[in-house]
Amino acid sequence: MIFLYVILVSLRLESDYMNAKSFKKLLKSILFSISDMFSFMYKFDNISILYYHDVVHGAGFSYQQIEYNNFLEQMRWISKRNYETLLFDDLNNESTLKKGTNKYILITFDDGYRSNYETVFPIMRELNLKFNIFLEVGAINKRDNYMTWDMINEMKDSGIVGFGAHTYNHIDMRNTYNINIPVEILKANAEILERTGIRVEDFCFPFGYYDKCVVRALCSLNVYKRLYTTDAVKKYARGSTTVYGRVGIENDDSLGTFRKKVDGRYNLYYRVSRIIRNAIRDIKVTDN
Repeated sequence: MIFLYVILVSLRLESDYMNAKSFKKLLKSILFSISDMFSFMYKFDNISILYYHDVVHGAGFSYQQIEYNNFLEQMRWISKRNYETLLFDDLNNESTLKKGTNKYILITFDDGYRSNYETVFPIMRELNLKFNIFLEVGAINKRDNYMTWDMINEMKDSGIVGFGAHTYNHIDMRNTYNINIPVEILKANAEILERTGIRVEDFCFPFGYYDKCVVRALCSLNVYKRLYTTDAVKKYARGSTTVYGRVGIENDDSLGTFRKKVDGRYNLYYRVSRIIRNAIRDIKVTDN
């Protein structure tokens, strides 16, 4: 930790001669390297969980939009390396998966953007890869850049796409979870069941925002078997519900960076990032 502190101080001094964007990129690169060095301490098991949002043919942006060619290159790499991709339901037999020597990937998409059907679905079908989508139910059939229920049912019938819930209106569940559970959880689940026949067992927190109270409240419902964050947290169980961490793929990730994310070599970086983000949020709340 002292070594890391010295690096950060040195970089802070160096930042006086760099613009903010360049400094942030350099700092991230160094922290990635440190995480890579100590990855043996934070590799969780033989199942990697990745998350995306939208895949676009124009310019990409951070975690939100991945350029088509970048995504295609990543999926081709997974296909050639003989990783076994999973659906949510496959995790019901996770104990069996762990006994094997195969490497598994759970590929997830948040929200339900139209590109999941128009762009991602054809690629995955051609490469014979499975993937999963967390649905922001209130946006389906209502926003132009989101999927329709007909699209979702076609994907469901293909056997290569799984579905989970992402609330009804994509809200921050912290502090208001008791008020919003009837709509954001129960109504969302009921509509997915009515429209598709799927009784969802998987849920992803909008914005990646959650705390112990939200986790406790959702677990007490006994609705979901699995909850997913946007942090590379180590999987843990709470009663009959399991909380899984995920690693986000950014548009500017090189193929080398992508490979290391799949291999869990940046998990330490994401754990530290989460601690820092939560501390900043707490400071802002206190200041207000």
